[in-house]
Amino acid sequence: MDWMQGDWLLRGESVEYTEKSMGFLVAGGRLDGQMIITNYRLLYDASLYHENEHFNPIFDMPVGLILKIEKVGNQSGMKRKGEVYGIVIYTKDNNCIRLSCSDASNRRKNLVEAITNVCFPIHKSKKMFAFSHEYDEDAMDGWIFSNSEKELKRLGIPSSSWDVCSLNSNYQLASTYPKLLVVPAAALQSGKEFIKKVAAFRSKQRFAVLSWIDGISEAVILRSSQPLTGMTMKKCTEDELYMKMIVDCNTNGHRMVIYDARPSVNATVNRAKGGGYEMEYDRCTLKFLNIQNIHVVRDSLKKLHDALFPRVNNKNYFRQIEESRWLHHIQSILEGVSSIVNTVENEKCSTLIHCSDGWDRTSQLTSLSMLCLDPHYRTIEGFAGLIEKEWCSFGHKFSQRCSQGVDGSNDQERSPIFIQFLDCVFQIISQFPVYFEFTESLLLEVANHLYSGRFGTFLFNSEKERLLDNNCATTTVSLWTDVMRRKKEWMNPLYLPGTVLQINPSHRCIQVWISYHGRHNDEIISPLSSKMYRYGLSRALGARTLLHQLLAKYEKSS
Repeated sequence: MDWMQGDWLLRGESVEYTEKSMGFLVAGGRLDGQMIITNYRLLYDASLYHENEHFNPIFDMPVGLILKIEKVGNQSGMKRKGEVYGIVIYTKDNNCIRLSCSDASNRRKNLVEAITNVCFPIHKSKKMFAFSHEYDEDAMDGWIFSNSEKELKRLGIPSSSWDVCSLNSNYQLASTYPKLLVVPAAALQSGKEFIKKVAAFRSKQRFAVLSWIDGISEAVILRSSQPLTGMTMKKCTEDELYMKMIVDCNTNGHRMVIYDARPSVNATVNRAKGGGYEMEYDRCTLKFLNIQNIHVVRDSLKKLHDALFPRVNNKNYFRQIEESRWLHHIQSILEGVSSIVNTVENEKCSTLIHCSDGWDRTSQLTSLSMLCLDPHYRTIEGFAGLIEKEWCSFGHKFSQRCSQGVDGSNDQERSPIFIQFLDCVFQIISQFPVYFEFTESLLLEVANHLYSGRFGTFLFNSEKERLLDNNCATTTVSLWTDVMRRKKEWMNPLYLPGTVLQINPSHRCIQVWISYHGRHNDEIISPLSSKMYRYGLSRALGARTLLHQLLAKYEKSS
């Protein structure tokens, strides 16, 4: 395939810049080739310098994955012995690509400028590639998974106890919430002003709304943000009455457990900033889950990746993994999920989950708990709907957490919260592999496109920004359109529709997700790596050849 013919380009993709005098620096030395920059990705091709080779990029990387670009080396006149003149590209998934280039006048400057223009379009007042990308017209529209009405109908909403509130239909009540909210029917009967007062007592007006209901026991999972109690531990009569209404909706349980995802110390510190937690709410029990914030998680993942890339220190590997605390944070989340599932399934009690603002740790806990409680979310369609509802619609700040379209290397709001969620899903799949319709490969695909910028699913910070302000449902392609077209690739051949999953959150059952975190280290062989694929293929072909030889020998002897 000749790259000049453009057969490899996606619809809406165009070549923006090429640089032929490049060197890709690897452990064995330098591999000469050319850099091709499109409005979607960077490719490095060495076929120009090797006879009889077709266009086969050494790396093919979406520009949205790039975290920062650094220049290395000085101009010829000031170059020190052994120094490389070129650039280093750091990615959001911990890859590091080193390239050397000609030190001719402005060659490197033009290259960096070309990469920067496509990597950080927001700085240039341009739009992401997703707004240029097109798909087959006859493909299924993946945006149907963002349709909350279908999901509410599946859950049996509205009912005698729960109803749909339209106060946020134009996102005027809580701009980071979805437009359709499920609240106790008694709250709607109390009037709009009552609900507005309840919302005003919660951070960002993110008051308690329903995420999931058990159709048999009537136990529910709700989510919210922290109450604004402050240092004086202010009370809100409407909020306390609202909690009583929630408890009364469950005829099989006479209390509610409030799970605060934060460490108790952090929750107390937040009181000085006007936040707080629920104290002495009637028929409510408060539990802290000690899950760390976005800053701790970001630093922890950096340490984990340092233990895996560029090479593994075999003698100190386990010590480095332990010091990263990544598995400890995963265990804390799974322990919280296990407790929530037990409360809902075995104790038949309703639960309210929140952290500070209710869009990071809260999304992790609600979605993972629902994944364990409801087999529907363990199907491919259900998993897509779960992410759309609990992450996209409820306002996880994808744009800020992923530094979309900007140089976010120093952005303190950047954090791999969604990657941490996918890691937790991997841990659950590892414990119950037959109870998921999909395999780990779907998680890797979702993780890849979290940063790619090819689809509109993970753009912006809320449903309002995504669907109302930027019309992504009509101007971009959904990730789920591509996922459903390639559905067979994710299917688990051993799948059995299961029941409630009682996970084991013990450290003994948790492992490093090597297929994702270690994929840029060639020394690490993961089950889904290209090296393992080639090895398996060679073994399969070898076995087939041996079988043919044995059959031929048998036929000859007979």
